[in-house]
Amino acid sequence: MRRRPAPLPLLTDGDKPRSKALGFGAEREPLIPTKRETEAQKAWVRELRARRWLRADWRMGRPSGGDVPDAKWAGIAYDMGQDPFWPDLMFAGPAVPHGRLHGMEWKLPGERMTEGQEAMAAWFVSNGWPFAVVTTGLQAYGALQRWGALRVEIKL
Repeated sequence: MRRRPAPLPLLTDGDKPRSKALGFGAEREPLIPTKRETEAQKAWVRELRARRWLRADWRMGRPSGGDVPDAKWAGIAYDMGQDPFWPDLMFAGPAVPHGRLHGMEWKLPGERMTEGQEAMAAWFVSNGWPFAVVTTGLQAYGALQRWGALRVEIKL
């Protein structure tokens, strides 16, 4: 019978590296979106799902970037290689004709993207992937309409 190898020493939360450059801020500088921004996103996603306006062959998701609930989860995300600057919502179209990721970053009116978010947006565009920054639900629907992701046409 084989013996199990000795367990590796676990890093405590205080031992894990934190890089502000990668978006993992200190306790005084949380990167969690404001409650108003999160609520706006959730309300829009609920409406999009309830109305079933997203085409059936499209997929939508929300990567967990820098908005983790606490320092412990930030450390886990960091250890797993998570990039905190992914857009708030990601959409994937079918292979023909779209077949690529589409990024949507939500901001409240008057807010700007961080340097890291701007770099991620530039990366999306440089790789031919559509990217939109929206501040309202109508702008979000407009982006989906331009991308061909909606089952209906919305008069904007």
